[in-house]
Amino acid sequence: MTNNHNEITGIILAGGKSQRMGVDKGLMIYNGRPMITYSIDLLKRFCSRILISTANPAYEVFGYPTVADVYSGKGPLGGLYSCIRESNTEINICLPCDLPLMKPEIIEYMLKYSDDIQCIIPLTPQPEPLVAIYPSQVLLLMHQQISAGKYKMTELFEYFPVHYIPLEEFPGANNLICFSNYNTPSDIFDASIEDY
Repeated sequence: MTNNHNEITGIILAGGKSQRMGVDKGLMIYNGRPMITYSIDLLKRFCSRILISTANPAYEVFGYPTVADVYSGKGPLGGLYSCIRESNTEINICLPCDLPLMKPEIIEYMLKYSDDIQCIIPLTPQPEPLVAIYPSQVLLLMHQQISAGKYKMTELFEYFPVHYIPLEEFPGANNLICFSNYNTPSDIFDASIEDY
């Protein structure tokens, strides 16, 4: 595992349409803070550089580069592709902007496998491609998938090496809640930090 922050870029996906939330959900307040700040603080532990996938200039207030999609309307795959193009590191940690309960221990455990040329994907039990580690070598395949009109993240894994990590393999307990995201205002209002 690499411990060098200079070798890792953090990517936060904040370019979703937020149709169910009604407003940009990364900017929604959760326990007194914009939700995206939880992902920022987590990635700062591991990364020297953080990129925010968004075309919304409101995110510039956080002080990190924002990256608009090269190919618009392609979902998370398009956002991730655009950010990896801007990354100058081999290892890229991807997080969504609406995952305030994610633990650093989850990311740290995933990084144990990041020296290999493979994607690192948790299983909960379904694949979690937005909480993942991507090597820069996946960029060409991403471009091919987008050009072919295949925008599902999981389709990448049919053609590129993947190391899946089952939820029960991660250290600690109650890890499923780490993957809880918030898509509607009621999700946020009903959530309690005590659940953590």
